[in-house]
Amino acid sequence: MGLFGEPKRSLGIDVGTASIKLAQLALNKNSLKLETYGKIWTTKEADGVNTPIFSLTDNEIGAMLSELLKETKAKPQNVTISIPVFSSFITLIELPAINEPELAEVVPFEARKYVPVPIEDVTLDWSISSRRKINDNVEVLDILLVAIPNEVVARYLKIAKIAEIDLKALESEAFGLARSLIGQDKNPVCLVDVGASSTDITIVDEGTVRISHNFDIAGDRLTTAIARSLQVTARRADAIKQDQGLGVTGSHNVSGIMTPLIDLIINEVNRFISDYTTRTSHKVSKLILSGGGSNLSGLAEYFSKKLDVNVMIANPFGSLIYPPVLDKKLRITGPSYAVSVGTAMRHFVK
Repeated sequence: MGLFGEPKRSLGIDVGTASIKLAQLALNKNSLKLETYGKIWTTKEADGVNTPIFSLTDNEIGAMLSELLKETKAKPQNVTISIPVFSSFITLIELPAINEPELAEVVPFEARKYVPVPIEDVTLDWSISSRRKINDNVEVLDILLVAIPNEVVARYLKIAKIAEIDLKALESEAFGLARSLIGQDKNPVCLVDVGASSTDITIVDEGTVRISHNFDIAGDRLTTAIARSLQVTARRADAIKQDQGLGVTGSHNVSGIMTPLIDLIINEVNRFISDYTTRTSHKVSKLILSGGGSNLSGLAEYFSKKLDVNVMIANPFGSLIYPPVLDKKLRITGPSYAVSVGTAMRHFVK
């Protein structure tokens, strides 16, 4: 342990829909050093698509995690595991400005109006996001509400036990994304994490996660559309997708195949941003793309054109110390490690 009891080393684990990723960070004076990182994929099925990770047993997932720890030589200490947005519920609720003991009684009662499952079936967490006046005499609190089904929590605890890791916390991956990508920026920012089978949208404002949403259009849907249109295997379709992106070069113009699906993602992002702006009067002017699907050539430019916002590709390793020889590789792979890096930062960034 270091000064004031903070851990010297921390491990963040991101259990995705088709892979497990991890990042281990260490405190180096006032900076964070990348000690190791890595990824392990599920096996591919006959059609070339990776097996969905949550269709595996807890023992199988635990064995994958154990193998990844061994391959990366990561230390299973001070571990935080991220929980997918689709397995959690995050929203902002408004309550009168009352003291915290009263809030402890009121929040669970109010949560019943927002959480789509019985409160007794979830693990509930909340924090005061902000205080604001709605007129000269009335002050209200914005409460960030997070609910995770108890069965999801139990499953992750079992996986951690199988992998023999020192699990310190579970948290929604939205918080890891915000931690690794936002930094000190207090302006409203939209984070769009394009994974293998789903896309997450998160609004971060004043440095705090405000709301998060998930839907099932992502990288695999693009690959499947190309495979069906060109009558090729998913493996070949993915290679064509990565090679051509949204450009028009090559023997196959796949832009016309992918853009209808990408437009669906953009429409959902635009609706989400518009709803937040209407509710808060805060305008989102920056969007950060992360996840393995964000590296698609031309995607950032297409998003920027359609949404009229400044679009960036995530670089979660940017604030870390690491050997310069890794710079090019980490910039390419960085977007897919945004959650695991941010999850590892939990023990260091307050």
